[in-house]
Amino acid sequence: MQTARKKSTRAAAPAVSAETDKGAVPAWLSRLAFWRGRRLKVLSYVLTFVSGILVTVLFLSAIYPMVTIERLESVNRQDPFAVRMILRNEGFWPIDSIRVDCRVFTIESRAGNRLVETAFEGRKDLDRGLHPKHRTRAKCEPAVKDAARVGNAALSISVSFSPYYLPWEWRREEAPYVYRMSRGAEGQVVWVPEG
Repeated sequence: MQTARKKSTRAAAPAVSAETDKGAVPAWLSRLAFWRGRRLKVLSYVLTFVSGILVTVLFLSAIYPMVTIERLESVNRQDPFAVRMILRNEGFWPIDSIRVDCRVFTIESRAGNRLVETAFEGRKDLDRGLHPKHRTRAKCEPAVKDAARVGNAALSISVSFSPYYLPWEWRREEAPYVYRMSRGAEGQVVWVPEG
């Protein structure tokens, strides 16, 4: 009797192991799940890194002063408001669609009388871009009446542009440069930066 019981017990053991094997997850499926979870984690790291770079570039584009005016001078004694300047790209990437806006205000005659109180404006679009640390020439000619009679005035120049690397249209405008009119030794107009 004891021998029969032992045999029945031994015979029943493989049945239990067979049921256990049926419910087990195959090794290849577990490896696939492991690599799928790891791939999603790596993808999230890559997306976080790329978005961080994009946010940094946009942040620098918004706050970093990129275009400066190195020199401003009048080109016509009869029209001192027709000025030319040298623009320099101080940024780290190319810019495009450069636009120069000039605004003349506080215009007084040589006798000290106020000629006009409204501003005259001029705009010039450049048909070329500007690489980092490079310079280019630009002109601005606001139409001021009786320009030869003007004895004192202020000139404000704003430069706007589009960063070359952005795939969408976005213009950034720099803080305006303000100049005050002065006269040289020979009576020529000299524009002096304010402040």
